[in-house]
Amino acid sequence: MTEECETPCPSVALITVVDNSGVTRVKTVPVHRLPRVAEVGVGLSDVSAVMAVDDGITASPGYDTPSGDMRLIPDLDAAVDLHRSRLRWVPATMVDQELVPKPNCGRSILQRAVEAAAKAGITAEFAFESEFTVSDLETGEPIHRGPGYSPIALFAAEEFSIDLVEAFEAQGMNVEQFHPEYADGQFEVSIRHSDPVAAADAVVLLRLTVHRMARRHGLRVSFSPRPHREIVVGNGCHLHCSLWQDGTNLFGSETDGLGAAGGAAVAGILDHLLGIQAVLTPSVPSFERITPQHWAGAYTCWGIENREAAVRVIRGTVSGRPGAANIEIKTIDASANPYLTVAVILHAALDGIGRGLTPPEPISVDPHSLDEDARTARGIVRLPADLDEAIEAMDADGLVRTVFGDQQYGAFRAVRRYELETFGSLPREDQIEAHRWRY
Repeated sequence: MTEECETPCPSVALITVVDNSGVTRVKTVPVHRLPRVAEVGVGLSDVSAVMAVDDGITASPGYDTPSGDMRLIPDLDAAVDLHRSRLRWVPATMVDQELVPKPNCGRSILQRAVEAAAKAGITAEFAFESEFTVSDLETGEPIHRGPGYSPIALFAAEEFSIDLVEAFEAQGMNVEQFHPEYADGQFEVSIRHSDPVAAADAVVLLRLTVHRMARRHGLRVSFSPRPHREIVVGNGCHLHCSLWQDGTNLFGSETDGLGAAGGAAVAGILDHLLGIQAVLTPSVPSFERITPQHWAGAYTCWGIENREAAVRVIRGTVSGRPGAANIEIKTIDASANPYLTVAVILHAALDGIGRGLTPPEPISVDPHSLDEDARTARGIVRLPADLDEAIEAMDADGLVRTVFGDQQYGAFRAVRRYELETFGSLPREDQIEAHRWRY
């Protein structure tokens, strides 16, 4: 007997992966086939590892012929029925025909990072804050013109906002907060923290849900870091992190917000920040957003509750300490693959702990307000100004290659170079337009 559903029973499964361009790709199968597909997978070309944001295909060693096959294995334990829909969403692992994870599988790379943390006696929790711009479906104009954070802006998208939050909750995504943001048409949603893989899965599901609910309301959404030329403030995807060892929050010191190991983790992230920026902000328009005095963390520094610092230490209210303490990495946007993003951040933190690094002094002012000599004295460096600089810094640093392995590093770098060569010389307005609706 078929179990009756109060809401429409899902009949089609969306099996998703995120590629090296940061775009979510999908295969669909009938829901009744999912158990079998979980055993044998569904096929996807190997060259998807070198597919770019415009769907152009480049090449790198291992991904330079039409031969080869990968299989997408859905994680049935992570499946979610989409709210008021006949769709079921399932994240997938990329494997070969021997069921061995493919080098470009971001979910597997992240799982290895979790295992590396466990060997060091550390567990991690992550959560993304996602910003996105809501526009009219026909005109592309922002749905509100502010004021930022105001009920006036919220009422401009009232029904969409309510339906969206209800969808998140129905899908088991614990909403911490939702509100109109600073820029025209901009909103932000924060989802409760979870383990690293679940946190990356959650932000993929969040983006699917936002796009789907927007369409139902005659709206269109962009997660692009710079969706409009005339709107200077872009969309970020800030990442919150807490690390735990023997039941202790490493960022929960009552004195400076950091214990010794927590300080080493922050120092590791800062030490590698230039070198991982091509993972955190991998698109050409990403660097339109990473500008000083826009709360995007344009300099390699940390501070307690300093929103201009790349790494912000959040102590939380006294009633929640020390468990609620965490750090926020502000330099990320939604053109980044969330699995790769969490993996490199976690490895950078582990490297700092493993080397026993000591962080520089926290900064409580806008680093851009300091003169260059003062910043140099404090070891504060401007993040890469464009994708070319970010790729060079990634090559020089070496952490990303170590985390990814040579084949995946080559594929990831090839996509970055393709996108730089395709879009880097275009006029700014053309760069922005080419990416606006891709994320």
